[in-house]
Amino acid sequence: MIDNAGPLAKVNLTFECKDLVNLDTVSKSDPQILIYTKQHDQWVEYARTEVIRDNLNPKFAKSVEIDYHFEQVQPLRFLVIDVDDSSGKLKDQDIVGEVLTTLGTIVGSKGSFVSKISHSRRKRNGFVIVYSEEIDDLKQDVVINLSASN
Repeated sequence: MIDNAGPLAKVNLTFECKDLVNLDTVSKSDPQILIYTKQHDQWVEYARTEVIRDNLNPKFAKSVEIDYHFEQVQPLRFLVIDVDDSSGKLKDQDIVGEVLTTLGTIVGSKGSFVSKISHSRRKRNGFVIVYSEEIDDLKQDVVINLSASN
């Protein structure tokens, strides 16, 4: 569980994959990444990238904004799927594999975070690459107290 007290920064995450396993027979896989955060010891879907058709090395355009709480462990799970059905239901898709990490590991990586995609039945599934960038929060409250006499 994440305590919302303490310093935080907004971070923008962008994603790409390299050398994905091809799970389609006639064409190439149609990858998408599902991003999960852990809340009360349960994985909860936080966001999704778009689906990129017929591509084993996708660079996703959709980025994800997330709060980074300093000095707190924020587990993340990236589930890479091959979209075969437009229903959007996970049970109707092929699972490429997953990456488990923390937001702190990603933010602390120089340039980019790269991780091998794991799957219980396959060894070569490809890689997830995550880029992080702190978002400058220009929305700041300014309180000015003025007083005058005579």
